[in-house]
Order: sequence, then C-alpha cells, then structure tokens
Amino acid sequence: MGGLYPYLDVAGGVLFTLGSVCFVVAPLLELTRSAPVEAVDWIYMSGVILLTFAKVFVEGRAVYAHVFKSRSAQVSAEYHVAIVCFVVGGALFALSLALQLARLSALWVAVAALLSSLFFLAGSQAFVHDSWGHVRKDRFVQRESNAYLVGSFSFWEGSAFFTVAACFALAEVYRPPLWPPVTGVANLLGGVCFLCGSLTFMLLGYWEMASFRERRHVPHVRRRFEKFVQREACHIERAVQDSITHTTAHHATI
Repeated sequence: MGGLYPYLDVAGGVLFTLGSVCFVVAPLLELTRSAPVEAVDWIYMSGVILLTFAKVFVEGRAVYAHVFKSRSAQVSAEYHVAIVCFVVGGALFALSLALQLARLSALWVAVAALLSSLFFLAGSQAFVHDSWGHVRKDRFVQRESNAYLVGSFSFWEGSAFFTVAACFALAEVYRPPLWPPVTGVANLLGGVCFLCGSLTFMLLGYWEMASFRERRHVPHVRRRFEKFVQREACHIERAVQDSITHTTAHHATI
C-alpha cells in the first residue's frame, strides 16, 4: 500500500465523482419520467456503491498515514468521524433502496432515507469544521486547504438538500405527492452539489499527490548532491596531500 499511498485520494475522488453523477442522473430521469422506477433505484444503488468504495480509499489513506507517516501527514479525528458518518449514511440509503425495490413499507423506506441524509449532513458538518481549521491555519492562501473547504461545504449543501427531500418524502407517505415535485428537485440539487464537491475533492487529491511526489524526490536529490560534494572533497584532499608529498620530496632532494 505504501507505493499506492499518494494515489488513494485521487482514486477516491474519481469514485466520488462517478457516484455523484449517478445522484444527478437518477433524479433527472425521475423528474422527466424517462425511465422506470426500478431503473432509477438501481442507478441510485450504483451511486451508493461507488461512494462507499470511494470512502474505503480515502479512509485507507488516512489510516496508513496514522500508522506509517509523520504527524504532519495525519488527519484529524473529525476527518475520521466524517468518513464514518458517510459510510453509515450510505448503508442506510442502500437499505432504503433495497426496501423500495422489495416493495416493502413506504414508511420504512422514507425513515431509512431520512436517517441516511442526516448522517450525510453530520459527516459534511464534520468535514466543514475540519477544513475551516485548516483554512484559518493557512490564512486562506493554500489552494489545498481552500479546496478542502469548498468541497466540504458543497457536500454540506448537498446533504441539506437530501434532508429536505427525505422530509417531503416522509410527509408524502400520508398524503398525495406535491406539485411541483419538491422531493425530486431537492434530490437533483443535492446530487449537483455532491458532484461539485466530488470534483473539488478529486482536484485536491491530484494536488496532494503531486505535492507528495515532489517532496518524495527531494531527499533523493539531496543525497546525490551530498555524495557529489563528498566525492569532490575527497579528490581535493587527495590532490592537496599529493602536492604536499611532492613538495616535501623535492625539498629533501635539494
């Protein structure tokens, strides 16, 4: 895993982006009624699976940093809390979709979806709080910390829209659906916000990968330079000693 360490965030960002695309396509098809309900649910399920794998990559990198890297490369406890909340939220959303595909109680489907969105919101809030600390520490001049804050806030906005959609879906269990379809519109806006946040996190992962690879090569260059200096110093010392020996021998002959 050590060789893959700098690439895990990029892989996580790509999977986050693909999962978020599913979260945009599914409500769009639902609003336009361009696909059956089962197809829409399976697109949502694909998005959940991709997001879950993305969290595995991101958390894997964080755990590896805690075990093998210096303190400066380690993430905060809030970061881990955010990932755990996203994992739980994804599991609850997958449960909601499974219940809906099985045509079970609409109430339990709505409750599971609401709990899922609340966990997403809590995880996004943890991301925002953690990223705000980084931005304040870097005085708003580091592109990595600024991107972290922008992506975290995009996730928070998307989670808020998902929560609104889940609340309306729960209300629609007991009364006819509203028009315009607030649930579908809120889900679409949430997917768009998640897509923006995922793209930002993917860009952040690329920047961190490039920075890591640049720092990794610095010691190698330094070692080569130090060996060069030592070699030249040895040559100079040997030349001086030969010169002294030659001069001493010359004087002794005279």
